[in-house]
Amino acid sequence: MAQQFEIESLVSGVARGDRRSFERLYDLTAPRLLGIAVFILRDQAAAEEVLQRVYVDVWNRAGAPRPHGLTPMAWLIGLTREASVRVLRISVATGQEGMGLADGVIGPAIAKPGHPPETGTKLGAALRDALGRLPEDQAEAIQLSYLQGWSYLDLARAGIVEPKHARPWMQRALAGLRAELTDE
Repeated sequence: MAQQFEIESLVSGVARGDRRSFERLYDLTAPRLLGIAVFILRDQAAAEEVLQRVYVDVWNRAGAPRPHGLTPMAWLIGLTREASVRVLRISVATGQEGMGLADGVIGPAIAKPGHPPETGTKLGAALRDALGRLPEDQAEAIQLSYLQGWSYLDLARAGIVEPKHARPWMQRALAGLRAELTDE
């Protein structure tokens, strides 16, 4: 909690143009944000470029109101995720397969059952196992949506779900995942 207040204070300092606040904010948040970008992009160099753009945005927009009253860290994570997904979509649209997309679509963000999760955490293992118990199309849609940033329209274009039923179908898939996770 103390770190959240420090980050809030640092973002305020950045809004005033304080370079020391910016440096400290970077030191506190860059490792986590880089991890998010690498997780999405599966490419260290691309993730580092994304992070550079994110911090330029932070410098330029620190004084602007954050949407929906987000905490500073949630705002930074959102900026990182949005920038990473944007880069990922461009790479997929242009046919660049250098982003580590296994089978051209899904990254190995959730290991297959019987393989250790990349995160090495109990939560990662529980999530992997729960996804493994879902119908294959639901597990794939959840991974594409939440780990690769696909929209409902992207899922429909891939033929995973009908466009007019995408939202309720995805809600049912997430409810199934939630039920699998709470049963453990």
